[in-house]
Amino acid sequence: MPVVRGGGKMHVRMLCLGRHWNGRTYEYEPTRTDFDNLPAPPLPGNLKALAGEIAASAGMTLDADLCILNYYEATAAWAASGQGRREQSIAAGIPVVSISIGDTARFLFAV
Repeated sequence: MPVVRGGGKMHVRMLCLGRHWNGRTYEYEPTRTDFDNLPAPPLPGNLKALAGEIAASAGMTLDADLCILNYYEATAAWAASGQGRREQSIAAGIPVVSISIGDTARFLFAV
């Protein structure tokens, strides 16, 4: 489970492909410096293409360079609210594509 700046542990297992999200610095990096110093696994071409197709269906273009896979335990009574307020991509008009597989969920959108 990722550890964030203040030392707290996130309640999600996470795997980043293409680039790694460092929970201590809140930045993306090519190497998992906050975990094992190994390179982030590559982003598979089929996931990159799928994200581009989803963005295109919303009238946007996207050349994805990373994918974050989150796994929440089935016993969790809640789902984390991921907020992209600090994402530079959002400010630049680049979409964040989310694909959920598994149990049903309710997504909240805010501007």
